[in-house]
Amino acid sequence: MKISTKVIFPILIFLFVGSMAFSQVLWGGAGDPNGEFADGLNDWTVNAVSAPGALWEWQADADASEGAFASDAPIASPSAANGAAVFDSDFYDNGGDPDNLGGGPVPAPHTSELVSPVIDLTGQDFISLDFYQYYRKFQSDTYIIWSNDGGANWTDTLLLNEEILTNAAGINGHKTLHLLGAGGTSQFRFKFLFEGEYYFWIIDDVSVIVRPDYELILGEFFYPASSYEQPRSQITTDTMGFFVAVSNYGKLPATDVTVKAEVLRGSTVLFTSEFVVDELAPGTIDSFIELPDVFPPGDLNTGNYSIRYTATNPLGDYDATNNTKSAPFRVSTANRFSKEDNDENFEIAWILGEDHAVGNLYRTSTDWVDQFVMNKATTSVAWPDDAPVEGKSMNFYLMRLVDDFDLWDNADIENTDVQNHPRLEIRGFGAHTYTASTQEYGLVDVNLEDIEFNTPGVLLAPGEQYLLFANYTGEANNIYQVYNQKIQYLNVISTVVVSDQWYTGGISDVDAAVLRMEIDLYSTTDEKPLPDNALAFYPNPASDILNVELSLEQPTLANVTIADIDGSVIQIDEIKNAFQDKRQYDVSSLASGTYIVRVATKEGTKTKKFVVQH
Repeated sequence: MKISTKVIFPILIFLFVGSMAFSQVLWGGAGDPNGEFADGLNDWTVNAVSAPGALWEWQADADASEGAFASDAPIASPSAANGAAVFDSDFYDNGGDPDNLGGGPVPAPHTSELVSPVIDLTGQDFISLDFYQYYRKFQSDTYIIWSNDGGANWTDTLLLNEEILTNAAGINGHKTLHLLGAGGTSQFRFKFLFEGEYYFWIIDDVSVIVRPDYELILGEFFYPASSYEQPRSQITTDTMGFFVAVSNYGKLPATDVTVKAEVLRGSTVLFTSEFVVDELAPGTIDSFIELPDVFPPGDLNTGNYSIRYTATNPLGDYDATNNTKSAPFRVSTANRFSKEDNDENFEIAWILGEDHAVGNLYRTSTDWVDQFVMNKATTSVAWPDDAPVEGKSMNFYLMRLVDDFDLWDNADIENTDVQNHPRLEIRGFGAHTYTASTQEYGLVDVNLEDIEFNTPGVLLAPGEQYLLFANYTGEANNIYQVYNQKIQYLNVISTVVVSDQWYTGGISDVDAAVLRMEIDLYSTTDEKPLPDNALAFYPNPASDILNVELSLEQPTLANVTIADIDGSVIQIDEIKNAFQDKRQYDVSSLASGTYIVRVATKEGTKTKKFVVQH
């Protein structure tokens, strides 16, 4: 799959500093010219692998200030005043001119190595590499590679900084890497490898240290919410399970390790599940721990939440900052589905340069009684300077997965004709033509119609999976789909890309497409009315709290919906075993005007109007 784009942005700085216990320095560090890059690269060597001139250099100012998108901030290292090692892909590609991409002294992409001198680590079988770095990423990767025979064979490679997002803030601070299997030789060497294009990587204050006795690190973890953002009505049946990878990089066994998963709103813990691991042997990498309990979201109110995993060693830990992992999720106030954070400062755009479709996978709740529709999709695009978006049209589809369509099954995704796939049913369609007023990276709403009923809004069904697709075909295949920070992690499908094949991991591991959808009431008319006394409310007008009383003939599943006068859903409350119930709804944030409150059961509906007055 060919992926290409150059959407370059000015530099930002992010400070990454851990609080670590002391460990014995075996080589480098404070006072060592090689460790500090004091007044030069000293005994280090450089290799321009991709092209002559693509070299690591010593910079007295310890910054990368020459490129068009440079930073004149130095690396945040203790010895920055006496210089640092710098690979400046930005400068090499553009020579400091933002209009000269690819016209610099050594055009990207680049591959370049900074190689340490030979280090005597005889008798030292447990080592770690400690250093400071300042790195900003575009389409580049960074590696640590080491050799136990002086560089004759480079046998072990570590990819680092993979968590950094494209065009995201740079990482500027301290880093420790634990090198399993390294050392125990008089001929140890290691190298820093930059591969790709933009922006830069600065290294300083390098040392080899004795690996600590205790060092637990959390790795990949399961993100249990099916979407980052879901309407309250949809998350009620999204029961969450938890598991996480735990590693022991210490020299000694870690015993009685407590692994914990929590669901929080702010600092308030709503749910906890724990598991105690009797022993994690030294060198145990990515041991997946499944937590014993599940979390039913139930009556979560609208708002922001987070999932947090922690691992605790009762004997202590070298670096406690890597013992915690967390991720947010949201119960929407706008009845919106989204796979990414609702941040409109998008900085990520990808183009395939060939016909393709980009889709987000969404799932509806099983506890619907009323009928709901998806009226609009929301997306965002960008475009290359030589191919403006004006006049180009794109099609959007809402497709239901049928016959147990399995996105993990290769047999199900062999057919790349998504519009005619035998196990995808087109439920909705919309078209949008971009104009000269379209704002790059801005949000665009696209109205969809139901294919079956030829009516505005796509009628949704409970307990189903839907793919919301944007089709980049014909003249529109060189438009950039905009992505944002991906919240989903291990074993969760969020964004898919279909071109020459199905890419069920999307465009990358850290990005999700800006393809959102919102749900509304299908109708505000009581075609099968409940008795008038089934629904009562007070006060009317209301300013802060609307009190709602239900009087149903027998316990049943009920939906209570607050919506505007046009049926746009503001809040849906799903009540199991509703009977003679009293509920309260906060309407203080609603603008003054007329709204509806509606109760729905399998027996029918009752809809009434109320007024908000401030």
